[in-house]
Amino acid sequence: MENIKYYYRISENFHRYTMKNEQRVNELKNLYALVKEHVGHETLDLACGGGILDFILENDGKSCTGIDINPDMIDQAEEYARLTWVKGKIFSR
Repeated sequence: MENIKYYYRISENFHRYTMKNEQRVNELKNLYALVKEHVGHETLDLACGGGILDFILENDGKSCTGIDINPDMIDQAEEYARLTWVKGKIFSR
């Protein structure tokens, strides 16, 4: 089981959903720009992955709570939040 976790953590798919993937970050920034006027002040992001959308919303003054079943994704989001001083709320299970 540990071998599977290790492979998953180093695979391209793992980082696809984290702030380390600039292409994905830019895609979500562009999507948010299109729907921004329809997004409320408080948002719940289910299956948030590494929290990309949450951080985009937080940077725009929104309050966002991200939830994901994968604790590794939550760890990535929390690491990014610590490094950038973002106050997003990210939870696992």
